[in-house]
Amino acid sequence: MFSEFYVIRLKEINDKMLYEDVLNEDDMGFLYKCLHSDTQKVVHGAAILLTEFDKHTIQPILDNFDTFNRDQQKTIVPMLMACDFMEPYKFLLDYLKTEDNEEFALFLVICLANTDYFLFPLILYRLDTEDLQYKDRLKNILQRIGFSVLEKYFVLLPELVYEDDFRDIFGNEKITALKKFITEQKIN
Repeated sequence: MFSEFYVIRLKEINDKMLYEDVLNEDDMGFLYKCLHSDTQKVVHGAAILLTEFDKHTIQPILDNFDTFNRDQQKTIVPMLMACDFMEPYKFLLDYLKTEDNEEFALFLVICLANTDYFLFPLILYRLDTEDLQYKDRLKNILQRIGFSVLEKYFVLLPELVYEDDFRDIFGNEKITALKKFITEQKIN
């Protein structure tokens, strides 16, 4: 009964968003409160609505990410993958470094690998780490994104940094062919 009220109010806020540009403070507070609901449908609805806004609206979610239980986090993270600004991705890539639960770490890897946001520079920057577990997680994201997607970005690099890591991820044959192509492009 209580969750039905939340669902109805979420629908009202959604309708309001269709016809007005700005939600009032009560509406926004309600959406943030819904993220802590025990009902996945309520968390999901609030997360969808909140990710329609800018980074200033998303930042409180990131700042309070550890206050959500694991089910709530697993509902929120895929919604964050729809954002078209870098803050959620930077946050989750950094969160991945300290995550102790391997199952949740894999969940984050899969979500990050399947976003349309251009993660390659954010991952490339983080590959320079001594933390082998974190490096393996980053490499897992790149592997899941796939060589065919990343190849066009590799050729834009002035040199193939982290070559050994890329050989480990994609194999010697692909990286050797890529380096040959890059060298030929520089000559021409």
